[in-house]
Amino acid sequence: MSESEMPESSCPWCGHEMTHAADPFGMTAPKPGNIAICAECAGFLEIGADLSVNKLDPSTEVYLMKHQAKAYANLLQLQSVILERVGGDRTS
Repeated sequence: MSESEMPESSCPWCGHEMTHAADPFGMTAPKPGNIAICAECAGFLEIGADLSVNKLDPSTEVYLMKHQAKAYANLLQLQSVILERVGGDRTS
């Protein structure tokens, strides 16, 4: 797993302060447009142009479900692991 610093930002789902991003596959630092998951609430996020985090647009999530099913399944699996760790439900 690789970890990268990013500008301080707050999860728009739960308010958790974020200063780092981790890639479980160790591949890349965060880039605008990347999809992320909050390690606190497991909410789906999108990295903005300034590397801040925003709620993932529902249309993007639908696109992933339809056109990138394997990637979406991986996101759901990671989300499930986070929720199991924190003992909660996905913030909506």
